[in-house]
Amino acid sequence: MMHVMSDASSAAPSVTAVILATDADRLGAVVTALGEQTFTPSEVVVVGGGSAVDRKATELGLSRYSEVAVLRSEVGPDVTHVWLLHDDVIPKEDALASLLIDGTRIGAAVAGSKLVRAGGRELESIGGLTDAFGDPVSVIEEGELDQGQYDVIRDVAYLPSASLLVRRDLFRGLGGLDRMLPPEAAGIDFAQRARLAGARVVIIPSSEVAHVGACAEGMPEIGRAHV
Repeated sequence: MMHVMSDASSAAPSVTAVILATDADRLGAVVTALGEQTFTPSEVVVVGGGSAVDRKATELGLSRYSEVAVLRSEVGPDVTHVWLLHDDVIPKEDALASLLIDGTRIGAAVAGSKLVRAGGRELESIGGLTDAFGDPVSVIEEGELDQGQYDVIRDVAYLPSASLLVRRDLFRGLGGLDRMLPPEAAGIDFAQRARLAGARVVIIPSSEVAHVGACAEGMPEIGRAHV
């Protein structure tokens, strides 16, 4: 396991990975990918889904929570970061290590991964700006392939919620993602609230995640109404 030192502490960070689940059949693949990380999460938990997700989580030996309000009371005090993941992503083996190392180095409180379409090199997201109405503005063209053309760490106005590493103190302070919003909107809202709180929000392109498809409207979000 790789050890990443925090600027604020001499202790190595501890990460709880939170899988936002809707489909039991997808859990196995993302859990396998998490186990292959060069920096492995200290805990993997599942939020959302129904009885089929319950059964699969039990089969995989995962902790199961219906609300992150419960998660917050259960994770140990040594947890420094929460890694939010949709159940339809496959992170590369160094995805978490890159978020931790580069995010810590530049003082980011929210760090997002580069998203590519699963099965190819088509770019899905590298974060971006928002317009005057809060809608996302991306520089990526339809069908554009990843050739490293955007591989620079940048401050961004928004990040999708498919793979977000958030410092735990900020996550608690902001009350998590808004469960009343669909996934993309929830990611935008959370990033904007983080920036208004003075936190740095960045994209870390060296952290790459394959995404099965566009975020489903039914993806469970972590509800600030319950914290």
